Amino acid sequence: MQRLNFDSFWGRYGSTANVDDNPFFKALSRLPAVSINGPWVAGGSVRRLVMDIEQDSDFDFFFSNPEQFEKFEQSLKEKGGIKEYENEFNVTYRIPAVDKLPKLKVQLIRVSYQPTLEAVLEQFDFSLCKCGYDGTDLVFGDYTLFDLGRRRLVPEKISFGVSSLRRMIKYIKQGYTVCSGGLTEFLTQIVNDPSKINSDIKYID
Repeated sequence: MQRLNFDSFWGRYGSTANVDDNPFFKALSRLPAVSINGPWVAGGSVRRLVMDIEQDSDFDFFFSNPEQFEKFEQSLKEKGGIKEYENEFNVTYRIPAVDKLPKLKVQLIRVSYQPTLEAVLEQFDFSLCKCGYDGTDLVFGDYTLFDLGRRRLVPEKISFGVSSLRRMIKYIKQGYTVCSGGLTEFLTQIVNDPSKINSDIKYID
């Protein structure tokens, strides 16, 4: 894993626009705080931040333990969050639009709890997804920035095969490419452990 100080990273690679005006940080200012000990925000929203592309409304939060999850959820409700959906993997909230700020979709992930942000990212299925932020540092997989720059889709830990296949199709539609080696790795993990197909699991991300 790579841990990079946000201020240093942003000063070198980020947009010249004021950070306070960035949609990612405007969104975080409306949500319970992240910290090095959790909660953490990770996945697509952080990827869009570092690639300096338009944010959508989806922000995924991860937790070190159930108590942290519950505290975050209560704080989110106090900030106006409205629960829209719940299953064993996550709880989805909506933050209504206010003034000129858009509505936000916030997912509280509880498929597993991990002690560190690095451990959270180790569970992700594709290299390009391994992007996280803890309020101070950005954390990436070893090859995430390289794969993002090359727009390469590289399978890593596959736990929910059907869900990951749907995600693969989504990323290909976004312009990422997966090589034959990547497809082989994906299929090999499934062949070696067919239980990873998890066909009864709905799209969880």
